[in-house]
Amino acid sequence: MQQGFTEKLVQRITGAGPNLVLAEKPVPRQVLEGLMRNGIAVAHGVKRSVIRAIARCTGAEVVTSMDKFSDYPRTGTCASLAVQTYEHPSLPEFRKSFFFLDGCIEERGGTIVLRGDSFERLADIKQVVDLVICLSYSMLLESALLIDEYALAVPGQYEAGPAEQSVQTSEDASLAQQALGEYNIVLSSSPCVRIPPPHVLVCMREKELAIRAISEKFDKMSARRKDAPAGDSSGAGAGTGVSFLVSRQQGAASSNRMQQQYESELALHESYIHEGKIFLRDNPYMVSLWDYQSIAVTYMVTCRKHDYMLCAGPQHHIIPFYTGTDATLGEYLEMCFVLTAICPTRSRRCAHPMYEHRHSYLHNNGRVDVTMDEYPCPIERLSEVILMWSECTRCQKRTPVVRMSAEAWCYSFGKYLELTFYNAHLRPRAGICDHDLHKDFVRCFTLRNMVLRFSYSEFPIWSIATPTMPLYFNVEISIQLKDAEAAELRKKMDGYYASLLNRLEAFPLELVFADKVDECRHVLSALSARASTERVYFQQTLEQTLRNTHPADTLVIVVVYEALQSKVVEWNLQFSQLVQSFIQLDASSRATSSAAAKRQAAGDTTGLGHEIDSLEIIDELHSAADHYGPGDTSVHDSTRFDMPRLASSPSSSVVDLAQPKSHQDESAEPDMSRLHRRLSMKMMRQERERQERLQERHRRAAEQDERNRAKG
Repeated sequence: MQQGFTEKLVQRITGAGPNLVLAEKPVPRQVLEGLMRNGIAVAHGVKRSVIRAIARCTGAEVVTSMDKFSDYPRTGTCASLAVQTYEHPSLPEFRKSFFFLDGCIEERGGTIVLRGDSFERLADIKQVVDLVICLSYSMLLESALLIDEYALAVPGQYEAGPAEQSVQTSEDASLAQQALGEYNIVLSSSPCVRIPPPHVLVCMREKELAIRAISEKFDKMSARRKDAPAGDSSGAGAGTGVSFLVSRQQGAASSNRMQQQYESELALHESYIHEGKIFLRDNPYMVSLWDYQSIAVTYMVTCRKHDYMLCAGPQHHIIPFYTGTDATLGEYLEMCFVLTAICPTRSRRCAHPMYEHRHSYLHNNGRVDVTMDEYPCPIERLSEVILMWSECTRCQKRTPVVRMSAEAWCYSFGKYLELTFYNAHLRPRAGICDHDLHKDFVRCFTLRNMVLRFSYSEFPIWSIATPTMPLYFNVEISIQLKDAEAAELRKKMDGYYASLLNRLEAFPLELVFADKVDECRHVLSALSARASTERVYFQQTLEQTLRNTHPADTLVIVVVYEALQSKVVEWNLQFSQLVQSFIQLDASSRATSSAAAKRQAAGDTTGLGHEIDSLEIIDELHSAADHYGPGDTSVHDSTRFDMPRLASSPSSSVVDLAQPKSHQDESAEPDMSRLHRRLSMKMMRQERERQERLQERHRRAAEQDERNRAKG
């Protein structure tokens, strides 16, 4: 059986008519003898990559199984075949044999022989030669692609930036500045690409400059503080012991807070510098061109039919140029134009085909989105070939539609992404517009009435900044908060005492006992003088507190708040006593005023927001004046006076509280105090409860009378 298989294999190989057979693995002796009888040479133990290279250069087809012979595989050709064996001093016990295939297809490739030095040295030279060949081939393909894209390079766009031109190599240069100087070299084979330094080094350099600026600022502040005279205090207390102690305490607190602010601002930048040092420690070697023969992207797929639901990724991919994991631009386009491809999730969550998805590639500070839609072929009878053009998103102009060349089809897809993310300013030819051809244009490729679009958008880079172990606060923010709080307190004090003085002046003397009018006027005058004095006192107290404390100490204003609140309570009690001593009211008004006084005495005094409510007894006096009713004109005429609205300054408009409600303007109703409405509702509720209790008393009395009559 084995003999029959061997004979069939020899017959099929002989039927193809070759003169030389290259095999990857060892060949059985029976096969060798059979091929030798037919005049066919055999070379076994040849690497698979070498077999593929020879097949490409000669136009042959690689056969992987005996079944492939039924398809009549293609046989490659060359002009001559020779075998030479060499001896080398570095290998005294070995000989090296070489096959020379001459006269192959020149466009398919060739062979470069390296000799004359040690194997280690030749290995290094081989890497350089491979890189140079790859770069030259990539430049050839890229030139064809730019011609198809109708691109025009702008002169002078590849000059070094200001940061790269000012690189210092002296001892004064910072670590980041020295590292950035190493990137002032060509790092890409594309003349249209300018690769910036790593983001971590750029941030490190920015933070170094920020730290230098912070240090200079605090050095100037310390110098001004030292140059300031010791006896800078002014006023009557200047030069006294208390003033000296206060000034000394303020100086120590200011120095401490200045140091805290300095450390807090430094802590915000030191983490970035630490990350830059770790990067330099992990990459101690010089920057070279070999490090940039690949591109790292973040890849993800989203469904356009499901509000861009994430179907795949985000995933980190590294694409080495012109390797097995890379693909040509034409291969990528043809793969995208396969309409039968399904969603990569392969689940019930998304059942839409791939052409209804969006492919996104993120790199540096940009993002490239690839989408596909139905589109009629722009040129008739060319729907089966790839056509390409570009459309400007800013001025809606477009480049001519051209057929994709074979060189552009072979261009690396990884290099195409690099050209998109890092290209210098390329604009279209023929003066179509002055916008960037890759970043302001949408590049379109069409095949079989489908269009594939490449669009670029900005995608900022965000960094994660963790807080430091000791938490510091910004002194400037504390100073601003203290100033704002002091201004608000000053405004409240002025408004409170202005309203207080205005209500004392508008006190209803018409309701005072006739024999106590003079005494009441004397008391009101004394209270007005007291209010004016307290107003000046609290203003001076606030200013002195701000002057004798640290500008960032926000808690000292609480002392002024407490003192002012105690005065508010005192004024509440004072008005209650004033009403009880001088005002003559009927039973219902007196009960209401007493209840209001008790409520004010036991009310909430936690803040200054209720300072106007402390004077509501005066409003209740006017309610008592209205109690006489609209029919008693004499009372209304005698108690008619104007008062400022509640929660308003004395200069604001006034409202006639003695006028009956039916005669008041309806537009003034929304301006009445919520307290006045609350008191009116409470009086109505109290009256209703009183009527209910009276009815209940009458009902019980009637029931008791019936029971008594029944017993009698």
